Amino acid sequence: MSSGYTQDNVYLSVTTPLGKDVLLLHGFQGEEALSHPFHFMLELHSERLDVDFSRVVGKGAAISLAQRTGGERFFHGIITRFVQAGTFGDFTRYIAELRPWFWLLTLTRDSRIFQNLTVPQILQQLFQEQGFTDFRLALRRTYTPREYCVQHQESAFDFASRLMEDEGLFYFFEHTKDRHTLVLADDAAVHVPCPGPGVAKVQGLQGEARTEDAVTGCELEQQVVPGSYALGDYFFETPSTRLQAQVKGTEGRQEQYEYPGAFTRRDVGEQRGRVRLEAHEAQARTLRGQGHVRWFIPGYRFTLAEHERQDINGAYVLRWVSHSATVEAYSNSFEAFPAATPFRPPRVTPRPVVNGVQSARVVGKAGEEIWTDRFGRVKVQFHWDREGKKDERSSCWIRVAQGQAGKGWGHFFLPHVGQEVLVTFLDGDPDRPIVTGSVYNAEQVVPYPLPAGQTRSTLRGDDSGGGQPNELRFEDKKGAEELYLHARRDMNVSVERDSVTEIQGNCTIRVRGNLTLDVRGSIDVKAGRNLTQEAKMSLRSIAGMNLTQKAKLALESSAGTMLRHSSTLMMMEDAQTRISNVRTVHMLKATPLMILGPMIPLPMGGPPLPPIPPTP
Repeated sequence: MSSGYTQDNVYLSVTTPLGKDVLLLHGFQGEEALSHPFHFMLELHSERLDVDFSRVVGKGAAISLAQRTGGERFFHGIITRFVQAGTFGDFTRYIAELRPWFWLLTLTRDSRIFQNLTVPQILQQLFQEQGFTDFRLALRRTYTPREYCVQHQESAFDFASRLMEDEGLFYFFEHTKDRHTLVLADDAAVHVPCPGPGVAKVQGLQGEARTEDAVTGCELEQQVVPGSYALGDYFFETPSTRLQAQVKGTEGRQEQYEYPGAFTRRDVGEQRGRVRLEAHEAQARTLRGQGHVRWFIPGYRFTLAEHERQDINGAYVLRWVSHSATVEAYSNSFEAFPAATPFRPPRVTPRPVVNGVQSARVVGKAGEEIWTDRFGRVKVQFHWDREGKKDERSSCWIRVAQGQAGKGWGHFFLPHVGQEVLVTFLDGDPDRPIVTGSVYNAEQVVPYPLPAGQTRSTLRGDDSGGGQPNELRFEDKKGAEELYLHARRDMNVSVERDSVTEIQGNCTIRVRGNLTLDVRGSIDVKAGRNLTQEAKMSLRSIAGMNLTQKAKLALESSAGTMLRHSSTLMMMEDAQTRISNVRTVHMLKATPLMILGPMIPLPMGGPPLPPIPPTP
């Protein structure tokens, strides 16, 4: 710059995309913490009145804080806000906000589904999709894949934060001049000593100017926390198993109970309970202090020394540091916890709750009309899901509520692919959907046109295969009441005892094929007036023993060619017999006989008559 203003040989400076010394750092203040995005406010001075905001906002910048022991401590971040705040003398004053790339995820909002991934895998996918690769996993535990995990109308930041809080993952940042890296961890081994001396001594406020970093004051706080954590849940695949998990600590006697605990195995529930309890225990003892130790960084370990109370001295992990610096001086405030205490982030991120009912479309494998599993579950495509392909991978298996569901009994109707269904969520949890009903729409239309068919109620099957579907229909129109039953192919009726059918009017049965009646007892057919049997070809009656035909007035048998009555033993005609228009009559025994016709020979005592030929 023409005036020669420079940041050379100063303990506090800034590097921005505008180049060296275009912006001069007058001071900054802000805070950083475990499992929390840092936030710094920078006061910048420049001889330029016309700084191009587009070259600054959204770009990286770094604060350099010189260390007393040599070297520099950097605070790198993204400039998320830039303000021209007036002028004084030859300078223009600017204010800049510095935040991590992780904070930029607060600007998003989405609804999406993750399936069969662990939380670390979900986080990696989330970060990379947002274009960020400056993160590092320092994990020691093994994580169980989540079958179904939903980001529901929340920012990627909130979604990632609540998942980390749920699993007991924490994060902090490593800074260099060119970048900042998010470190994702789950174990105390990640808390390495702070860069620098590593020992912070407690010194009073009076005295000469210091030549080393020091803590000027501190206090140790201890508070009561829960001593036990219990969780419960229910899993439909093991309905008789009592899913309960309990973990006890050493700090207190009070217990917290959480239901549902979101677990299906007891060991998983115990791990979740341990994480919940450790989050409370991490708040039990807190060291608070002030000073000007420039190398304090959250997530790193240091040793406190020379406190007048010996049991306060020892190893601590920094949880929170608030910085304040000007060109003249630097100071900070801090919070820390004993290094032997595992750290888990508190559960502060709200979990989304789905209020009411959502609509979705039943989906399945290509070409399948029904897609289900052994529990009668289906898969759906939610209308808000932009990534689903409307196939068998669009969601998890979702149970379907029925009117009645018992052990091998109840109602059972499976939603078909393409149907619009209503989905509710157990306890409002977007990860636990259940289908509770279905609705018609402009494509999935009602069985009968409305309002013309408004008096009809029906249970009707799917007719996508062609033909008329199975149906049980009720017509309640006055004067046209009807109960209609249609079987698309076969119909089987099984009655274990009695069946009674009473018809006030007429009954017609039409059979296009054959009719078979197989009765092991007796059949009684009574007609108040006439009983007519007609066969186009043959009418045959077979009796194992007796066959009786009886008429009070007349019994008539006729044939176009032959009428034959035969018996292997005896055939008796006990009525008066009249035979007319015949050529030959053979009588073995008769009462008086009248024969009308031409001359008829009546042999007496002659040879026997020839036998009657058998019926063909």
